[in-house]
Amino acid sequence: MSQSDLTDLIARCEAATGSDRGLDALIWYALIEKPSSGQKLDRDMIDRWPRYTASVDEALALIERALPDGCPGLQKNRGTKPPRRWAAWLEVFGGEAGYARYVGAAPTPALALCLSLLRALQANETRP
Repeated sequence: MSQSDLTDLIARCEAATGSDRGLDALIWYALIEKPSSGQKLDRDMIDRWPRYTASVDEALALIERALPDGCPGLQKNRGTKPPRRWAAWLEVFGGEAGYARYVGAAPTPALALCLSLLRALQANETRP
């Protein structure tokens, strides 16, 4: 996956206000399975994709698959005024720096986790 593709995916994730099946599909095709030429989407295929942007469990499973050495964390903004947001981080150990933390903030915990993973992949130019 190219840096520009990751940048575009990060921008879509940042703009999302909640779960998004289209974004789930983009994440699936970017990180898990490349679409075949001329492939047409049908309802069964769409239902098969994990709900990365809706489910913390699915987002964590994606992190484990893409960056098994990453250590995720999650915290709700303690502010009293809307918009309340979630912060997620992914700590990655190893490499030249020895340690790095990638942060994502979003309206839902699953989106924040997805965003932190995409930022880690972009920074490390890592592919699952």
